[in-house]
This record gives sequence, C-alpha cells and structure tokens, in this order.
Amino acid sequence: MKQVYFIIAMLCGLALGGQAQGIRFAEGSWKELLETAKKEGKLIFVDCYTEWCQPCKQMEQQVFPSEKVGKFYNEHFINVKMDMEKGEGPVILNTYKINAFPTLLFVNGEGGEVYRIVGSKKEAELLQVGADALASKTVYPVNSQAQQQIALIGREIPDFCYRDSTGKEVKFSSFRGNYVYVDMWATWCRPCCEEIPYMGELEKKFHGKKICFVSLSCDKDLQAWKKKLRTDRMGGIQLNCGGDPAFMKFFGIQGIPHFILLDPEGKVVNPNMSRPSQEITVETLSRLKGI
Repeated sequence: MKQVYFIIAMLCGLALGGQAQGIRFAEGSWKELLETAKKEGKLIFVDCYTEWCQPCKQMEQQVFPSEKVGKFYNEHFINVKMDMEKGEGPVILNTYKINAFPTLLFVNGEGGEVYRIVGSKKEAELLQVGADALASKTVYPVNSQAQQQIALIGREIPDFCYRDSTGKEVKFSSFRGNYVYVDMWATWCRPCCEEIPYMGELEKKFHGKKICFVSLSCDKDLQAWKKKLRTDRMGGIQLNCGGDPAFMKFFGIQGIPHFILLDPEGKVVNPNMSRPSQEITVETLSRLKGI
C-alpha cells in the first residue's frame, strides 16, 4: 500500500512540475489585468492570436512550454493569451490596431503600448523579444476614447429609450435575453449608408437566432430618416435618438458609423464592434455563446 501511495505522490509531483514549466498565462478581464500590472509594477505580455493561425499554434505547442522561456516571462511579465475574435479580443484588436497574427504585444499598467513584434518566434528569439520589451523606453499611450471604451466592457448600459418610425417608445431593456448589435448611423453619413446592405445580410443570416439588430439614427430630420427607411427597405429595429447625445456620450462615440455589441443581460461585450461589411463580424457573432 505504501508503494502505491509513493507512486501516486510521484505522479502528482510530476504533474505539478509540468504545470510549473513554461509560460503561465493569467485569466481575468483586461481591466483586472491592468490593475495587476500596476500593482506588481510589471508589463503585460499579450499573445494576440486566432484559432486558425498556424504559427500561433506552433508557438503554443513548441515555444511557450519551454522552461527557460517560462522562467523569464513568469518573472518579468503578466502573461495573457487573447483570441482576437472572441471576448475582449476584438476590442484589443481595434484599440491597438492588430492586423497580423501572432502579434506579441507588451503594454504597461496604464494600457500604453511599450513594444510589439509580429510573427512566430523560436525560444531564443522570444527571450530576446522579452528583453527588448523590458529595455524599451518608448510608450504609446492609449487615447482617452479607447480607455473609456475599454472601461465599458462588462458594464450594464443605462436603459436608453428611443422612438421607432411609428413614434412608439422602445427601451433597450426590451431586448434582454438577446444579444444586441447596434449600428449608430445617419442618413447624411455616406459610410453609414454603404453599410446598410451588409446590415441587411447580417439580419438574414442570423434570422431566428438570439440576437437583435438595432439601427439607431442620430438624424434630427425625422422625415429624411423615415424616407430613407422606406427607400432602402431597411429591416431590423429602427430607432431614432432625436439628437439626444446621451447614447453617444456613454459610449464615447466621436464619429459614425459606430457599432456596438451587447450581451443578453444588457452588458457591453464590445463597445467598438467591427462593421457588417467585415468578414470578422459574421465569425464573431457566430461564436457567441448561446446565440
């Protein structure tokens, strides 16, 4: 019996030892990670990846488990893996203008970018990348709009109430139980109007799913707005804020079109969502839990 316990203890020790090797990736919201980085006086190392990226998988399987790499990165950084197509990933992608994978990003506790490099790295190369990040004296601060939007993630929105084309008041709380994809637009905004056909395609593609497509116009000319709805045969839920700045102020919107994704509880998933015309939008919506 003692021999059996000894073998079990050995196996547990090996398992724990295996877990100790390689980079330890932290979990938590972006806000929590920033707070941890501030508290510990460390940079955050972000592995910006996607599920379909083969070089990303190669690093995950061959480089991140390295004991030497793990020792260096665990000592000097708060490490996090972030899928750029899920959760807070799209927000980070937009905030830091990530356009290739993997992107190895280093930011400080204020969210300012300190260093980045693109592409798969081998063990020695990744160690050098980390050393270069620590030695970097350059910081690119995140602009105030991006900081405001990042802070919104996971926050429940106020129960905004606007009128539809018939004059009926519609509260955002009426969408509870469904995801909500919001399009902030106006008839006089050409880029906004160019997205209308793509918005219609999204509505058709996700018909019957647990998601509402809300087009919120900031037109003050209600007749022009209603005419556009008829002319373009716009579907979905059409609302008009009548020039009320509350919605735009809450989300820190400085220009349109602007897209937002809310969860079924009315909490912000992505305050700066991709456009209907972008392929990543369909992919992101398709992967929403419970849709």
